[in-house]
Amino acid sequence: FGQFELATILGYAAFAREELMKPTELLEVEVRIEASKAYALVPLHQSFVAEALSTDFVAWVHDEEWALDRFSDPASKNFALCGQQIGQSKFVTLVDSSSNINNGTNDSALLFQNKDAALDKLGIRGYETFDKPGSLYVVQVPMAEIPYPVKVPLVYMSAKSNENAKTSTKSWNTVPGFQEGTIPGFTKGLCNEVIMETFQVQVTSVDELNRKGIFCTRLID
Repeated sequence: FGQFELATILGYAAFAREELMKPTELLEVEVRIEASKAYALVPLHQSFVAEALSTDFVAWVHDEEWALDRFSDPASKNFALCGQQIGQSKFVTLVDSSSNINNGTNDSALLFQNKDAALDKLGIRGYETFDKPGSLYVVQVPMAEIPYPVKVPLVYMSAKSNENAKTSTKSWNTVPGFQEGTIPGFTKGLCNEVIMETFQVQVTSVDELNRKGIFCTRLID
């Protein structure tokens, strides 16, 4: 991390001590470096996310290939793999199951049964990768099934190889547009966005996965 990133962390620590923590409490910062990604993370209880939300699920989207491989094919080595790859972080959205996401539908197990509602709730409307004609695969996982605490990103950086360098080096930069002008843990549209560590559920069938409250739902226009 450079001076800008350290200043971000120190500034947040000063703010959190005044507004979010007990006088003797220290900010718990976890630094993760994963290949070409780097994160500075804090616990939910030391963020506005804990104050603003009472949540019992996380949710995210996958493309069709990953969705079918991980949540439809028990023979796949990646079956029930939640996130990216083991040991990697994954951006997810906290979702309150008591909110009216189903738009009047009667299947209480599924949080998302309407593509428009999912686009809005996950804060991805307007992103052409997701907001386009066709299918949208949304994964939902109960917080109780996640083995590691989800955390709030203060800093998110990516690395790019220096092609002209004589030695193998990387140039690290804060991801453009990441949480500019927002409260840590929220996007510009005030949709929460936190970090989950990837894990794999030990199940042998889709039914067993669903009984744990884990679903991958295909939403269409």
